[in-house]
Amino acid sequence: MEEWCKAASFPPHFGGTWDALRDVLSDLPEGGTFLVLDADQLLQDAPSEEAHLLWMVLKAVQEDLRPKPFQLLLQAEGSAYSTLVDGLRALGLDQPDVAR
Repeated sequence: MEEWCKAASFPPHFGGTWDALRDVLSDLPEGGTFLVLDADQLLQDAPSEEAHLLWMVLKAVQEDLRPKPFQLLLQAEGSAYSTLVDGLRALGLDQPDVAR
């Protein structure tokens, strides 16, 4: 949550919960595109339910902002690419839109 807060300049009253994350991202006036560096490490140490919650929130934000764009670009070094794709598939994202 701290990384999102820094990247999107969340307001000081941001509550740091999943609902609060959805609220502030859904309020982005122009939508947004976020680049996650070393994405293979995203939620690496978090319980798997945290990863599922994150993806559910991001999908809800994308719907909330429609037709404004909301994109998450995931970057991983070549040696970590398969780890990232495997992790996305484990979350039920069987057809991640990936580019090498």
